[in-house]
Amino acid sequence: MKKRYIISKTLTQIFIYLVEVIGVSTLLAYLSTFMKGTSTIYDFIERCITCYTIYQILVIVILTNLNDIQKDLLLAYTTNLKKCLLYIETKQNYIKKDILKNIDYQLKKDTFNNNEVINAYKNIKNNIDKLTKDNIEMEIINAEHRYELNSLNWRFSFLLRLLK
Repeated sequence: MKKRYIISKTLTQIFIYLVEVIGVSTLLAYLSTFMKGTSTIYDFIERCITCYTIYQILVIVILTNLNDIQKDLLLAYTTNLKKCLLYIETKQNYIKKDILKNIDYQLKKDTFNNNEVINAYKNIKNNIDKLTKDNIEMEIINAEHRYELNSLNWRFSFLLRLLK
């Protein structure tokens, strides 16, 4: 039963990806015929392949940058969480100052942090002396999971990204 579910889910993801790639490539090729027509079906197929190539380049450039931004903010967040663990264990004031300095930097308007991470930073800043080891370790696990999520190949498809 589980094997059938995995196979059907895999086939569904492949189908969605193919719909995206073939659909967008064909649509772009069709739209380009209004600028310059095609004389044969082979010209249209060649145009579809060209549109597919352009689309894939755009997907890779756009989604790689978005994934890298997400990974960067999660790496900084995980680093600060690990410093919080160290502070909980040692209660050294210089570690607390470093954490608060890093959080102040992360809360600036020009950093690429999403609302979830901004709220987490504010929570740490407001409750730094009340943090527990269990809560921080759980947050590290969640942050590392979100970090690894950005490395998955389905993150290079707009449709799969939206549907996951």
